[in-house]
Amino acid sequence: MHASTDVARLEALVTSMSERMATLTRTLGSWVQQGAHDLQEIEEHVLRLVKELGATLGAGLTALLV
Repeated sequence: MHASTDVARLEALVTSMSERMATLTRTLGSWVQQGAHDLQEIEEHVLRLVKELGATLGAGLTALLV
């Protein structure tokens, strides 16, 4: 692939992941404010969602290899 195409694809991934993280943070922030949650519940919820985010990042990085 052409170097500029590689850079564009990487930047698109960075933008996408940044938007996903912002959405995730807003969603979790709203969820925490909506009701009483203990630390364990918050940690479990965050870890589950971050694991999903990590899988998305892994898939995006793998797609850069093609």
